[in-house]
Amino acid sequence: MSRRLFDFNIKEWEGSFPEEGNSRFIFSAAIDREGSSGSGKNMKREFTVFCEPNDDNGFSRTVKIKTISSEIKLNSGSSAVNELLNQLSSLYNTCTLQVKYDGTVIGVTNYLQIQSDWKKIKQHIEQDYKGSHIRMFTRSIDSRLETEQKIISDISSFENFGLLFHSIYGKYDSLSPVVKEFRHMGMKKVYPIRESIKVSALNDTNVVLSIEIDTQSSEHIAYSGSYQINSTNQWIEKASVETKDSYDGVEIRNEFHLQQKV
Repeated sequence: MSRRLFDFNIKEWEGSFPEEGNSRFIFSAAIDREGSSGSGKNMKREFTVFCEPNDDNGFSRTVKIKTISSEIKLNSGSSAVNELLNQLSSLYNTCTLQVKYDGTVIGVTNYLQIQSDWKKIKQHIEQDYKGSHIRMFTRSIDSRLETEQKIISDISSFENFGLLFHSIYGKYDSLSPVVKEFRHMGMKKVYPIRESIKVSALNDTNVVLSIEIDTQSSEHIAYSGSYQINSTNQWIEKASVETKDSYDGVEIRNEFHLQQKV
């Protein structure tokens, strides 16, 4: 009896962000799930996504997001802080984005409205709360929403819509990982990350892509995850990412999950 020593059956897949159509998702996250930093929180958002093509030969899509429900719960801290975080989360309840074929956000059509909404929220915060911590808090949000590009970065963070809008689409196989670079917003700083992506499973209906941090990327963060994408309509069916930040001897572990709601 002969025995096969090698398997040369390489699985290949190529996809792009859905050019048109709609879907519904549930996002959940556990930030600092072990509470080692004292700033742990749980997040949940349900939202709809509607895509329509642009007249640019398929380079980008117009993507409208509408939040159905959203909630942030702190593991510790005052109800006032919890309320502030939920108000901030509401800034992205309605977004109109320009999204590249690979899944990355390249524009926020309603960024001026987002900035205007923040000014109103900030005014109420400054009326109701006093002190240096509040001033530092509002200044940090001012900086995050200062320009359209910064709003893109914030929307694309894993705490917001980063699992959906990530350059996960492209051409992959099961043998040679594709290395891509992006900037991950950690708890204390922004990390440049080089991630390796390859096909880990493929059948007639979907593909599973595995992602891991490139070993040369950073010694201060661990990062891994997977995406299951419908190979027919290109919608993400589920995705998950785990990160671990290390600074000043403290480790912060985060989990992010996205699930298509059928």
